[in-house]
Amino acid sequence: MKDDDEKQLISRKKTKYNVKKEKNTKFLLKNNIVFRSLILGVAAIAVWRGLWTLQDLYLFPKEPVLSCIISILIGIIIFYIYSEIQL
Repeated sequence: MKDDDEKQLISRKKTKYNVKKEKNTKFLLKNNIVFRSLILGVAAIAVWRGLWTLQDLYLFPKEPVLSCIISILIGIIIFYIYSEIQL
């Protein structure tokens, strides 16, 4: 009896994009994932490049070694806070 209830519950669940599973659906969903990964990858690189350039311009521009040390410390502090917040 319990197995039948689980099967009905599973069959009633909607897919991620509320579409019926067909042959083409898997292909479209995989391409959507690849497309979004490429877009997010490019966006992350663009943000990283912009932040890096701003750091070079404003964070101790005449002392590159001090700028690197401060950047490393800021990064370590951010990673530490993030790892403590994340459960």
